[in-house]
Amino acid sequence: MIATGPIFLHLRSKMLGFYPEGIKVSRVYAPTFTDWLTSGTFTARGVSASGIVIECAPVEVASVFLRDVERLMNHCVEHALEMHRFGIDDQIRSDAWNVVTI
Repeated sequence: MIATGPIFLHLRSKMLGFYPEGIKVSRVYAPTFTDWLTSGTFTARGVSASGIVIECAPVEVASVFLRDVERLMNHCVEHALEMHRFGIDDQIRSDAWNVVTI
């Protein structure tokens, strides 16, 4: 189930290159990106019709992104396991959960 191949390796190297060394994610205080936008330390450098430019500490924003990616991956794995179990076992499953998954 773990992806392989040249496309995956390219995306993996780009993703890992985004995170600076020294990044730490707290297990106690786990802010989301939305939390960081409301209480993080950053400066808006420019606004245009095509986007917003912000300046911030790379380690700070990277730790928030890493935490959000972890949450999303956890959610994806839960759904993948549910679909796998739905196909191989005889246990009664929640129809509502399967609709959300599909």
